[in-house]
Amino acid sequence: MFRKKITIAALVAAAMLTAVGVAPAASADTRPCMSRTEFRAIKNGMTLTRVAAIVGSKGSVTISSGSGPYSMVIRSYRACGSFPGSANVTYMGGRITSKLFFG
Repeated sequence: MFRKKITIAALVAAAMLTAVGVAPAASADTRPCMSRTEFRAIKNGMTLTRVAAIVGSKGSVTISSGSGPYSMVIRSYRACGSFPGSANVTYMGGRITSKLFFG
């Protein structure tokens, strides 16, 4: 339960930073966007390889911690559309545990 609270807090923090434009300059404008349809197609338990096949990008790493089965990585994607937004996907042990879409 404690790990899940950390994961949710980290996800919210990453989403806020991305939403206000805090992202590495090199990746902010060059990464492909994620549509709402693509976002809906990705499900908990999927691997990064499967997500990249759906979206066409691995996104950019926003937060990374730990290693092995308890590693956590949050990846950020630019949201497609006229309003600037983002999608964040959290992986624990290499599989999606949560996702969030703004935009």
